[in-house]
Amino acid sequence: MGYSMRLCSVLVVLLVACACGEDPYRFFTWNVTYGDIYPLGVKQHGILINGQFPGPQIESVTNDNLIINVFNSLDEPFLISWLVHCYKYELWKFILFLPTLKT
Repeated sequence: MGYSMRLCSVLVVLLVACACGEDPYRFFTWNVTYGDIYPLGVKQHGILINGQFPGPQIESVTNDNLIINVFNSLDEPFLISWLVHCYKYELWKFILFLPTLKT
């Protein structure tokens, strides 16, 4: 009986130690550059992220850890602002607003 109690105790401790978890990390790398965009069918000079306009969409949920490395390849400083939308059942959606340049 003593051996089985010790074995159960060891198994419980191992299960508890293995059950520790952490919120997921999501890693992104963005390269910000200038390029031609066609938002309304008319060619304009604009800002691209990884060669895309609009930039990549980030889908995440509450408690996700987002790590975004931004490399500014523009010839001037660049500002990023975030807007957070809360949907039903506590789902979050982040929307990135980027300025477009008119030439």
